[in-house]
Parts: sequence; structure tokens; C-alpha cells
Amino acid sequence: MSSTPSRNRFRISALTLAIVAAIGSLAGGAAPASAATQTFTAGNAQTALTAFLGSYYNASNGLFYSSQSDHLPLDLWTSAYIRQGLCAANDNTGGAYRQQISDSYYGFENYFKKPFSWTETIDGTTQTTTDPYWWGNGVHDANDDFLWNVNAAICAYEATGDSHMLQEAERNTRWLLETQLDNTAGFGDGGVWRTWSQHDYKDISTGGQVPYIAMALAKYFPTRTIYNAALGGSFTYAQYAQKTYDWIKLWIQPDGSILNGTDGTQTGYFDKNHYMMNVGLIADSAAAMFQATGDTSYISDVVRVTDWARNRFTIPYNGAQILWPQWTTSNGGAHYDQWVDGDSGQNTVAKGIMSRGIINWMQATGQRQYLQWMLDNANTAWANRHLSDNLLYTNWHVPNTLPANGLSSGNYTGVDIMERLIKAQTNPGVLNAGFDSNNASTTTPLAWTNYNFGNAANDGASFTEQKAAPNNAHSGNFTLTQYKSTAYQSYEYQTAKVPNGTYNLTAWIRSSGGQTSTYMDVKDYGGTARTVTIPASGSWTQISIPNVAVTNRQATIGFYSNSPAAKWINVDDVQLSPAAVTNPTFTARNFSFEDNSAATQTPTNWSTNDFGTTANATADFTESKSAPSNARTGSYMLTHYKNTAYRVYTSQTITGLTNGTYNLAAWIRTAGGQTAAYMNIKDFGNGTDLTTDMRSAASGTLTLVTIANVPVTNGQATIGFYSDAGAGQWVNIDDINLARH
Repeated sequence: MSSTPSRNRFRISALTLAIVAAIGSLAGGAAPASAATQTFTAGNAQTALTAFLGSYYNASNGLFYSSQSDHLPLDLWTSAYIRQGLCAANDNTGGAYRQQISDSYYGFENYFKKPFSWTETIDGTTQTTTDPYWWGNGVHDANDDFLWNVNAAICAYEATGDSHMLQEAERNTRWLLETQLDNTAGFGDGGVWRTWSQHDYKDISTGGQVPYIAMALAKYFPTRTIYNAALGGSFTYAQYAQKTYDWIKLWIQPDGSILNGTDGTQTGYFDKNHYMMNVGLIADSAAAMFQATGDTSYISDVVRVTDWARNRFTIPYNGAQILWPQWTTSNGGAHYDQWVDGDSGQNTVAKGIMSRGIINWMQATGQRQYLQWMLDNANTAWANRHLSDNLLYTNWHVPNTLPANGLSSGNYTGVDIMERLIKAQTNPGVLNAGFDSNNASTTTPLAWTNYNFGNAANDGASFTEQKAAPNNAHSGNFTLTQYKSTAYQSYEYQTAKVPNGTYNLTAWIRSSGGQTSTYMDVKDYGGTARTVTIPASGSWTQISIPNVAVTNRQATIGFYSNSPAAKWINVDDVQLSPAAVTNPTFTARNFSFEDNSAATQTPTNWSTNDFGTTANATADFTESKSAPSNARTGSYMLTHYKNTAYRVYTSQTITGLTNGTYNLAAWIRTAGGQTAAYMNIKDFGNGTDLTTDMRSAASGTLTLVTIANVPVTNGQATIGFYSDAGAGQWVNIDDINLARH
């Protein structure tokens, strides 16, 4: 690997094009379409994946080929990207790719492992840890390589139930947190060194992975503490996630661009290159932090960086914005785009990392403003596939093309975006939904817990099993069964972590009938527990509980039997899927400031608070301006401005709302610099005001600013816009939407 600080994985070929300024002129932050259009199918995704594995996977050793013309093993980090993608495909197919996930994990480990020992302090106890399967092999010292493979190992564990994979993921992460994270090179105590042999550079491609990995490990080791001598303390995985997220957030610029890193040997040095993979890493990490905390600032962070990246890392194609491998360098505030050779550069996978993170973030937060954009990319990747073999080319906008030397990881990006979009729209929170992850009969299926009602006689009444046709699983190989040869009572359950919103719970069941009681239920979601009886049926039948309104980012799903001897149920393919969302309606009145058909200081349905100072009364008004300072839609927009210092709050109380979860959005443009400038929502029933800072919006284009997952419980909400500003500082506001989801 190159050791130059600015490379961030990007090896620009001779075909690199510089200064593609036209891309900067693309329209910014378009509003989401009212109905997302998907032209590829789940079957198409499986066809593409089958073709990919047939061409690029060596089943004899579990390794991926670099390309069709080069059958040497693929690079360490890009192969990890493919292995992570197989986990999404496995979820979508009820466990069809479990064997490839296991084989490719051990193929990687057998190729790179070497014994390694170190001293560490875990939970206050100092010990020497020896790992015979250490991934370093004396060749690769890049910490981001370790982290890519940690993430792949965690998802492999969740797909297979193989505890060795989780053990190795956790060991490698512990060592990295103990030895590679310190307060050197500026910006606090959350930065991770890029290489473990030479502490000379910290960057987002390394540190940006830590928050979502640490939060994933926190699920399995919630109280474990790991000592870091440089920081002088022991911290949990969740605390390490927070530290590292706080560090990477410091690199997000006001316009949404992301500086890449800093050199520990050069005071004041900053890498001003902007890489598309960093967008995906921040999105993945923000998603994990939001799931753990519910803090909507993690939503705002991703909106800011994604809106910027959408207009920098795409090219126009058939009316859509299509991702293309690219990096952007900043020189005194001027951005110059440089394109990457799609046939040979490792960094072609960067577009897949960016799209993966955005889709995972949408899945975790319930946001959907980028769904059509991502679907446009997946639709294009499939439509332009290489027709003779159904292989996808990394440059999705190029029809029916496949260079023999095109890197397999780049060509996998189209498969991955299809699989991840399918997963994000179907089964967002249920792990081991098809009971296949253990790949064996067990009374302890991965991610599920059994309650025996305090009676050991009930032990063993819930288990997974594999049967031959016609009693086989609905999909995959295994089903959940509740059965005993004696009377029993059993409850098998899982608490799924999902964004607030409305869901449909479904499962496929068979039942002997004759139980005293047997049902599927959902509870702990913020509402009253709901159940549906499991009917007697000798064939697979789908049962459902529709419109489950989750308000606390979780739901417990369970299957209960109170049964005499020898009565049974089978359960398979459990899904907690987002309910169909009706097209958002503009509940705010005069939401686009057009009702007065003229510029005014008293826009209809809006009120002004001048804080008892009449000089502030003229600080908010509607106005019409010509391009490029025009309104987003129509002719008028709300403006806060005075040529003297001012303080003003413009608000509207909306009544008659149906209780539920809402998203507030507005399009903002501002010069910035205000003491405070925010959008807020309050008086919606729980007493807590929610705010988001408007100062991070761009000055040259209207930027979407959001407050997500507002739990309205009293049929109303007050929305408002506040400025505490100096002379000449301004903000424009347009197209305000409070929509129930």
C-alpha cells in the first residue's frame, strides 16, 4: 500500500480526468418523489449475484478473484466489502448464501492468519491474549483493513451463528481500540491511526468505521470495558463509538463536504481531499448512533453530507443522478472533481460504500428522501448489465459493457445496491428471521430468546428443526417449532430495533391445532400489545398484525403456545416491514408562502414573535427574488434579515393532526454566521422541543433540513424558525412540510 497521507485508498490511473466542472452545476437536493419507482426485482438481484459468484468466486478456497483476467485473490479490504454484501443477500433469501459466507470468511482467515499476542485490560483485569488467527499476517498493517474485515466478520456471525467469527471480530477490535486510538494529531481523543506500524496519519476511512462497529459489538458485549492507556481510562464499546463519532463529525464542513484527515507529523496539516466512501462511512456510523440514542442530530449530519455529495459524486444519465467513482479536492474553497478509471482502480468500490451507507441510514432512521435516487442507480445498474452473462459493470450508466480487467469489487457494487434496497424495504429489524442462521437444529436460535414461565418442564419446547418435504421449511432449511410430548407452555421472542414508523408484522405458520392458546404477538413498541391467533393449518399460511405504530424505536415479536401434549406449531420467515406510506401531504398552511400573492411582513397563517422589541418586527417577511436566489417553488419564500442586529421567531400551530409519527422538513438557504438559527417543533404532546440548526445549510442553494420521528400525541404541533443574528445576516425558508409516516 502507498504510504502517502492523501491517498485514502485512491489510486488514480492514467485515465483520470481532472476538473470536471460541469458536474457541479447539477441541481441540488431534489425533493423525494411521491412514489418510488423500482424496475428491478428480487429475482433480478439473485440472477446478478449468481452470475457474479460464478465468475469471480473460487469455491475451492473461499477467495474472490481480482478480475476475470486476474485470478489472484482480491485485495483485503475490497473482498471484505463483497463478503459484507453477501450478508444482505442472505437476509433477503432466507439463508441461501450462508455457506458462501462461512467459506469466504474462513478463506480470508486461512489466507491471512498468524499467531499474535498482546497484553490488555478487560473489565479491570489485565491479561495476555494470544490469538492464533490474527488477521495481520505481517504484511498488511492498515487499520482500516482490519475494520472492513471486522464488519464482515460480525455480519457473518449473524448469518451463521458461528461464535468463532464474533470472537475474532471482537479481539481485533479490542486491540485496535487499545493501541490505535489516542489524542495525538489534534481534534481530541477519538482519532484512530491509519496504520499500526507507523502512527503518522488519521483519516475518516479508518476512524469512520469505528462507531458502527463498536455499536454492533455493544449488542453482544454491552457492559464490557476496554482499557486505553493513551486515554487513561476504560470505556465500553458504546463510549468508544461516541468518542470516535465526535471525532469524525469535526471533519464535516458547513457546506456538507468532508475533509479527510490530518498528519500527526505536520502541525496544521489537513487533507482537503473529499472521498465518496467517507459519505457512506459517516452515514453507517450515524445510523448506528441514532439507533442507540434516538438523537436526531445524527439524521441532520447525514442529510448535510449526502446533499453535498449527491451533486459532486454523480453524473447525469437519463434524468437521474448516477454514482460514478470519483474524488474531489479542495483548493482554497474551490472544488475540483477527478474521475477514476472504472476498469482498474480499487477505489471503484467507493460508490458501493457510499450507497451502502446511505441505504443503511435510511433503514435505521426511517428517512426516505434518498430512496428514489438510490433506486435510480440500482435500476440503471440492472438495465445496463452485460446481457450475455448478466454481470454488472462498475460504471452503471454504460450499457452492456464488461472489461475483462474490471475489478470484481467494483462490478459487485451494482449487485450490492439492489440487495440492500430490497433488504431496507422489507425486513429492517428482525435478525435470523428464517431461523437458518445456526444451520443446525437448536434450542437457542441466534437472536431469539425463550421464556419457560419458570418451569423447567417447559425447557426444550421451542427449537429449530429441519424436515423433508412435504414438511419442509417455507424457505431455507429450518423452521421454529414449538412441541413437546408432554403438556407445555413456551414463548419465543426477539426485540427488533427499528426506526419509529408504521410496520406490518407477518409470519408463515403451520399448526396441528388443539392448543389451549397459540398466537403471534407484538409489544413494547410504544403502544398496546397486539396478538393474532395461529390457526390450525397443514400447509404454510401467512398471518399478520398490520399497522404497528412504533414510537420508541423497537418492537418485541413473539410466538406463544400453551398446549397439551404432542400439539405443535411451525414458524418461518418472520417479517417486520414498513407499511405502505401514503404520499405526504402539506399539513402546514401557506407552506410555500404563496397565499398572499405578494411580498408581505404578515404572511397568512404565520405569526411573528419580536421578543418585545418593535425593531425586530420587520425582521421576517416574504419576498420574491430572481435566480439564483429565487424560491424553491412558486415565487415567494420566507426571509429573516435586517441591516441591524435582530432576533425573531416565525411560527405556526397546526391542529387537527392524527396522532402518530411525523417528519418536519423545510428547504433552507443561509449566509450563516448567526448567533443562533434553528427550525423547531414543539407542543406536540410530550413536552420536549425538538430543534435542528439551520446555519449548516448552504448559501448558494436551498438545502433540505429535517427533524425526524416527531411523536404527536395531542393532535397538534407548533413549527417555527428562529434567528438571533447580526446585521446583514439572513436565512431563506421555503416548502415546509410536516408529514405523517
